[in-house]
Amino acid sequence: MKTRKALTIALMAGWLVQAGHAPAGATESAKGLQIYLPRTITLEQSTLKLGNVSVIRGDPSLSATASQILLGRIFVPNQRVVVNRNTVLSRLATHGIPGSQVVLTGAKQVVVQRSSQTIKGSDLVDMAQAFLHKHYPCSSEFVATAVRTPKDILIEKKATNIQLVPRLIRGSSQGSVKVQITVTNGIKQVAQQDILFRLQYQCPTAVATQDIARGTVISQDNVKIEKQLSHRP
Repeated sequence: MKTRKALTIALMAGWLVQAGHAPAGATESAKGLQIYLPRTITLEQSTLKLGNVSVIRGDPSLSATASQILLGRIFVPNQRVVVNRNTVLSRLATHGIPGSQVVLTGAKQVVVQRSSQTIKGSDLVDMAQAFLHKHYPCSSEFVATAVRTPKDILIEKKATNIQLVPRLIRGSSQGSVKVQITVTNGIKQVAQQDILFRLQYQCPTAVATQDIARGTVISQDNVKIEKQLSHRP
């Protein structure tokens, strides 16, 4: 009996020691982030953010920042994007949240796909803009503004191999350019949209920072260089 009683007291003492350390551990954990990654997730929207592909808990301010971190876009229905733990930690680090403040649980990677069978017109504009900035032959920085947003494209549910193929087309007037996006299902063309953009170029312009009297030498003390939008490169 004495042996059993002594064993019970020892076990209770050990439990109390662990319990005494629990609040400190919980407090330390609360200062960081706990991020749970599911194996798969299906989204309606095209924009992937850490907040909609995982479960985030912990420090409220860190959670608010982490939830808005962009992980990419899915333009095509049924397209899959794989986000692994290294990608999550890297994106967190670029937003000032080091790995030492993060506890990752769940799957080693999450497979994300879109459930929607509609390609939104705004997504087509975003894709065309990204294509322009990568392929338009221009030595100057520019801003491309869509003249109008194209209509949404509805994809049949039986379509399983949807692809978007952008192509550059010269605009009908100076300062404009057109991107044609063809939607295919395998070798079959499903739809096609032409998106017209107006281009404005970032041009360096000298701007006086004070009144300059006649005969004054122009220098960095009285003039600064700013980038302003122009219709000509």
